[in-house]
Amino acid sequence: MANPYAGEVAIVLDGQAHAAKLTLGALAELEAAVDAGSLVDLVERFEAGRFTTRDVLALIVAGLRGGGWQGTAADLLRADIGGGPVAAAKAAAELLARAFALPGAGMGHLRLTPDQFWRLSPVELRIMLGAEAAVPPLTRARLEELAAAYPDQGKGKDHGRD
Repeated sequence: MANPYAGEVAIVLDGQAHAAKLTLGALAELEAAVDAGSLVDLVERFEAGRFTTRDVLALIVAGLRGGGWQGTAADLLRADIGGGPVAAAKAAAELLARAFALPGAGMGHLRLTPDQFWRLSPVELRIMLGAEAAVPPLTRARLEELAAAYPDQGKGKDHGRD
């Protein structure tokens, strides 16, 4: 069974269920397999509905291999994919979405293009997601409050260290 929280997508090949996942190694294979451009270009093609069957094939192969499948693109061409081409395209899109989504982050509300997203610094992304507001900075007053609530238990100037 595929675990969506681990980025996995269920794909049925010849009646057998597989968990596909875009691991770092799978993404490297995928980047080498896509015809033109980068992974960002691939994401943009899926977002715009301009993806090709080669894009779908490359994504499915990379995802299956990331999930432990030992097959090749040639093997996949001979396999019966449960749900047909539409299910394959949906699985490919889900693989991309799950590989680059932050769990619980609700990225859709940011309204960023893939290029804008990849140009963000980690600090900018945290601010846009509201993470900075969730945890206030530790101020001197808060530190003193914590020190009073949880005093050192040791004796003398070494604070209990032997």
